[in-house]
Amino acid sequence: GQTRPVTVVRLVTHGTVEERIVQRARDKIYLMQRTMEARGEGASGDTSEEGARHAEANRDWVQMQSLLISLRKCCNHPQLFGAWMGEVSQKLGEGVMESSGKLATLGALLDVLLPQGRRVVLFSGWTSMLDIIEVFLDERKIQYARLDGSTNRVQRQIDIKQFNAKGSRLQVFMCSTRAGGLGITLTSADTVVLYDSDFNPQADLQAMDRVHRI
Repeated sequence: GQTRPVTVVRLVTHGTVEERIVQRARDKIYLMQRTMEARGEGASGDTSEEGARHAEANRDWVQMQSLLISLRKCCNHPQLFGAWMGEVSQKLGEGVMESSGKLATLGALLDVLLPQGRRVVLFSGWTSMLDIIEVFLDERKIQYARLDGSTNRVQRQIDIKQFNAKGSRLQVFMCSTRAGGLGITLTSADTVVLYDSDFNPQADLQAMDRVHRI
């Protein structure tokens, strides 16, 4: 006889899937700038001769000429401009968390969520921002795992399995938005924190779908 192509289609009847998923709720948190963030924002718009002269002595100034990127760094954390911003923060008596309103808000959020037994997946588009958050979590002795473009496939699967395990000690799973946006399942978590939004809104939606799925 002749062989005919066959298409297999999975049918999902109404009420068997979507009703088992908890309704997704989204919240935006607005916050005030800290001293160091305001200073960084002012510096990023300085194209004066004084700024040009400063560029000869400080290579980081060149990196601040892209206004959009600079403002995004200001919103995330002043130390994204370079380690020298940490020295400035120390002179002002500000630590890693105190110099960033967004990181301070993240700390307050975790103080509420983690004691309730909530599991958090945290996304950022900057691996350098994940480095700063890593220091912050270490200071607070919060157990976490991290996944970004440099994480090899074996370690990736180990961390995901440990995080999803029942009674896991890992409370936070950090991901870079692009590396963690596809191919992972973290359904043991019930909270997603987008520390910063991607230029492509679809990347954020894909990131949230890592948790909000069956």
